[in-house]
Amino acid sequence: MVKVKRLLLNKTVYIISIILIILLSILFINFNQTIIKSTEKTKNKLEQIEDISKIDTLASFIANSSVIYLSNLAIEDLKEKILLDFQNRFIEAIVIKDNYLNENLLIAHRTENNKILFVKKLPKKYFKYYNSIKKDIIENKTYTKNKLGTITIYYKSFNTYGNLINLTQKEKDYLKEKKILYTCIHPNWMPLGKLEEDKHLGISSDIVKLISNELNINIELIETKTWGDSLDLLRNKKCDFSPLTTENRLKKEYLNFTKEYLNLNIVVATRPNVPFFDNLKHLKEEKFAVIKNYSLLKDLKEQYPKIDFIEVNSLKEGLKKVKQEKVFGYIDNSLVINHAIQKEYLDDIFISGKLKGEMKLAIATRKELLILNGIFEKLVLNLNEDIKQNIFNKWIVNNYQIKTDYTLVWQLMIVSLFIIFITLYWNRKLSNLNKQLEEQRNHAYEASKAKAKFLANMSHEIRTPMNAIINISHLLLESNLKKQQYEYTKKIEKSANSLLRIINDILDFSKIEAGKIEFKYDVFSLRELINDCIDSIDSFLDKKNLEFSLEYDSNLNEYYYGDKLRISQVLINILHNAVKFTNTGYVKLKVQQKDKNHLNFEIEDSGIGLTKKEQKNIFNSFVQGDSSSSKKYKGTGLGLAITKELIQLMDGKISIKSKKDKGTTFSFFIKLKKSTKEECFNPIIKKPDFTNKKILLVEDNKINQQIITALLKGTKAQVRIAFCGQEAIDIIKEKSSFNLILMDIQMPDLDGYETTKKIRQINKEIPIIAITANSFEEDIEKAINSGMDAHLKKPIEIQKLYATLEKYI
Repeated sequence: MVKVKRLLLNKTVYIISIILIILLSILFINFNQTIIKSTEKTKNKLEQIEDISKIDTLASFIANSSVIYLSNLAIEDLKEKILLDFQNRFIEAIVIKDNYLNENLLIAHRTENNKILFVKKLPKKYFKYYNSIKKDIIENKTYTKNKLGTITIYYKSFNTYGNLINLTQKEKDYLKEKKILYTCIHPNWMPLGKLEEDKHLGISSDIVKLISNELNINIELIETKTWGDSLDLLRNKKCDFSPLTTENRLKKEYLNFTKEYLNLNIVVATRPNVPFFDNLKHLKEEKFAVIKNYSLLKDLKEQYPKIDFIEVNSLKEGLKKVKQEKVFGYIDNSLVINHAIQKEYLDDIFISGKLKGEMKLAIATRKELLILNGIFEKLVLNLNEDIKQNIFNKWIVNNYQIKTDYTLVWQLMIVSLFIIFITLYWNRKLSNLNKQLEEQRNHAYEASKAKAKFLANMSHEIRTPMNAIINISHLLLESNLKKQQYEYTKKIEKSANSLLRIINDILDFSKIEAGKIEFKYDVFSLRELINDCIDSIDSFLDKKNLEFSLEYDSNLNEYYYGDKLRISQVLINILHNAVKFTNTGYVKLKVQQKDKNHLNFEIEDSGIGLTKKEQKNIFNSFVQGDSSSSKKYKGTGLGLAITKELIQLMDGKISIKSKKDKGTTFSFFIKLKKSTKEECFNPIIKKPDFTNKKILLVEDNKINQQIITALLKGTKAQVRIAFCGQEAIDIIKEKSSFNLILMDIQMPDLDGYETTKKIRQINKEIPIIAITANSFEEDIEKAINSGMDAHLKKPIEIQKLYATLEKYI
C-alpha cells in the first residue's frame, strides 16, 4: 500500500511540474505583449497632446505611462504628490525615465498660465534657471533593492522669488562690514541637515542658500563631527549662527532665537509589535536613547525623572541600540525618524509613540549679534509657505517604492524550475530512504513485539508468587498471631507491597519512558514513612555493622499530603544504594523543610564514591558506577533512573555530590503539602455480606484457589472452584444459578478469553470478573472485548476485590 501511494505521488509531482512550466511560459508571453502594447499606446497618446488645462487629468496619463511602474498601488502616493505639487506651484517640471528601456516615459512642465504641457523634450531654461533633484524608483524587497527608474523634479531657484525683506541702512552697513557669515549645523540629522564628503545637505543647506541669496553675503560652513561640537563653537564665538536650532534655557545664555519656522512632532521609534503610547509614565523600567546635547533631552528628563535616558552621538547610533534591544526606543522628531526608516529600508523599526509637545526649530545667533538676529527675524517673518514647502518637498521624499518589475516573471520561472528540480531529486532520494526506513521500522516493530511479549510473560510469572506472598500475609494478619509474629508478618506485607510497586515500574518501563506513571495522593504520617524506610535497611546495616543516624527537622509537620508509596520507593532506593556501596563507616539521613510546600531529603554515606565522569551518567537507565560495580554489587541499574523520574514528576529535583573513595551525598526535594491528623484516613477493611450468593472461581493454580477462597470466607459467599475453562463451561451448562464468575486468564487448553466467549453464548447476563497477573492496558482492553465486565490484577487488592464484587453481585 505504501509503495502504491509513493508511485501515485511521483506521477502527481511530474504532472504538476509540466503544467506549471506551460502556465509560466504562457504568462510570460502575455505579460511581455501587454507591456509592449501599453507602452506604445501611451507614447502615441503623449505625442498627440500639446496642452492640457485640467490638472486632474494628469493622474490618468501618469497612471497609463508605465504598466510596470504606475499601475501598482504604491504609485498612488507618488501620483497624488506630483499633482499637489504642480497645483501649488512647487514643481515646475518633471521627467520620468525607465532605466530598463533607457527612454523617457513622461516629460511635463508648467506654462505661465499654470497649464501642464506634455512634450518630447524639456526646454533648456530648466537646466539653467531651476534647481533639480533626481529620485530613484526603487523596488524594495527583503532580499534585493532594484533601481527601476528615475524621477527628476525641477523646482524654482531661490533667486526667482525676488526680495523677501527690506533692510535698513544700518543692517546693510553691518552686512557689508561683516562680509562673511559662519554657520554651524547638526552634522548628522537628515533630512534637516548633514555633512557628507564636505558637502552640506538637507533642509538646512537650502535655508543657508536662501539667506545667502537674500542678504547677498557669503556664508561658510564650519565642519563639526557632532551637534555638541557645533554648540561649543557657537558658545566660543567661532560660529555666527545655526539655521535649525531648538530654544531652551541653557542655550539662551549665549544665543538669541528668531520666531520658530518649523514645528515637528516628537515621536518614539521602537521594534515591531509595540502598542501605541502617548507618554512614558507607564514605561518606567525601559531605557530610551536621545542625542547628546539635545534640548529635548533636558525637557524629557524634567518631565520623566524616573526614566533612564541614554545619550547617543547620532540618530544612527540610537536606532542601532533599538535594533540590538539595548534600549526600548529612540526619541526624536517625526521628520528625522521617518526619513531614516525610508532611506535605510528599516523594516524592523516602527514609530510606536507620539509624545506631547513639539520640536520648534528657529535660527539661532550669538548673543552679542543683535543686528544679525533682527535681520534673520525679518527673513523668517517673510518666509511664506510656498518657499518652505518647496524646500521641504525637495528633501523629505527620497524614493518611491514600486512592488513590481520586469524581473518578476523570470524570478518566478527560475524559482519554480529550481523547486521542480529539487523535488525530483529529493523524491528519488526519499524513495531510497523510505526503503531503508521501512526495513528499520519492521526491525523496530519486531523488537517492540518481543519486548511486549517478554514484559507480559515476566509480569505474569512475577505477579503470581507475589500474589501468594501479599495475600497470605493478609490472611495471617487476620489470624490469632503472637505480638512478635504479628510484627514480623506486618513487615513482610509492607515490604512485599513496596517490592510490588517497584516490580510494576520495572515491568512497565515503557510507561516510565512515556511519563504515564500514576500517582495516588493521600494524607500520611511522615514519621511513620521514615521509620518504615529505615526498617527496610535495618538488617543490612546490622550485617555490615554500619552506623546509621537520622536528623529530623523539629519544624517538620507530622502529616503531609502526597503519594506515600512513591516517596517510600525513592527513599528506599537511595538508602539501599547507600548501604550497598558502603562497606565501613556510616549512612546518614537528613530531612528538612525547604520552604512552605517543599521538603528536602539528604542521604550521605562513607562508601566507595564516584568519579566526575560516573556522576554524569549515574541517572541514566541501566547504568552503575562502572562495569566492576555491577559485577561486585549486582543490580539492574534502573533504580536511580526511576528515582529521578519520580522526583521530577513530584515537582522536585535530585542532585549528587561525590568523591572517589570518600563517599556520596544524594540530595533531593519534592513538593509536599502540610496536612492534619483528622485528614489522615487509614481504611479498615470490612468484609461485605454475600449470604446466599454463589460465586464460580475459575482458577488452575491451587495456591491462588486457597487465597481467594480464604479471602471470601468471611463474606458468607458460596464458592465453587473450576480447575479449567472447559469445566467452567460445563458447570454453566448445568444451569446452576451463579451470581458471579471470577475468571483467571492464563489456563491450559482454554484460556480465560476463549472460556468467556463460550460462556457468553450460553449466558449473557452473569457478571464475569477477570483475576489475572496480566495487567497491561491491552490486557484489560482484551478482557472487556471478550465479554468480561471488569478486571482485577494480581496481587489482589482486598478492598478493591470486595468493592468490585459488591458492584456486580
